[in-house]
Amino acid sequence: MTNLIEKILLTGFGIFVLMSFFFIIAPLTNLFNEYDDYKDDVNETLININEIDNCVQYISIYHNSSISKELEISNNLNISIEESKIEYFFKINQEVKKITCTHNIILNNKKFNLIHNMWYNLSISYKSYSIDINFTLLE
Repeated sequence: MTNLIEKILLTGFGIFVLMSFFFIIAPLTNLFNEYDDYKDDVNETLININEIDNCVQYISIYHNSSISKELEISNNLNISIEESKIEYFFKINQEVKKITCTHNIILNNKKFNLIHNMWYNLSISYKSYSIDINFTLLE
């Protein structure tokens, strides 16, 4: 009889542990699902930021050149250029995210508000010991 009671208690405790584990894990799976919903937007925005940053790095190495490139902005992107850093602001899931990239050269101070699904001409040039960055809307 005690053997049967021990088996019932162990089975009940095992079910309790499994249920506790699933209740703890359930909110974490929701976080992963939310990220998957916005994963494409984040990746496209990071591609845009990486392209801009790579162009700035190229001009900081090769001063005698300039770059003109067409970019399609996939998500609203606010860019703030100050001294030697570029701050990118964008909204994902109603939260404003910020990415800051620093460079070892002086940048001309500017601010840009780029609208999603629009094409822009990115032009970067080196002028008087600083890098000048401009975005013009293509129609």
